[in-house]
Amino acid sequence: MTTTLYVFTGTGNSLAAAEFLAQKLGDTVIESIPIRMKKAGVVIPDTNKVGFVFPVNYCGVPFILSEFIPRVSLSHVPYIFAVATAGGIGRYALLQLDKMLKKNGSSLQAGWLVRMVDNYIPYGGAPDEKTQKIFFQMQRACLPTSQTPFRQKRRRCQDFLY
Repeated sequence: MTTTLYVFTGTGNSLAAAEFLAQKLGDTVIESIPIRMKKAGVVIPDTNKVGFVFPVNYCGVPFILSEFIPRVSLSHVPYIFAVATAGGIGRYALLQLDKMLKKNGSSLQAGWLVRMVDNYIPYGGAPDEKTQKIFFQMQRACLPTSQTPFRQKRRRCQDFLY
């Protein structure tokens, strides 16, 4: 296996994005962050690419991800990326994740923000199911695929985060 995706999902949008991404990348395993958090000890992935897929919460990373990052040993992983799903503003979440990773001795090499339907209930909740399906199909084009050139050299995070 060459890629591990650590996923946290609240409503299922991030899980759907991770499953689609895993299918396109091939040779990928999806691991649930809440399930990994229940296990004691340090998490050491045995792959050469690690991705984090998560929803943006209040313009930042979910709390569970901020608890998970210090438990993951990534110093041996040459390529780390993230896919943040958001109905609104989300770029800061990728920068926030990169900052957390740097405290842990690594950094993001790439990050993608995938616009999803906004499902924040106080602002009206999610649109009907038909609209959600159409919107998600359009957004799939934004996810990296096996044809996406994964740069192996390290670059500053802000060079490619949108």
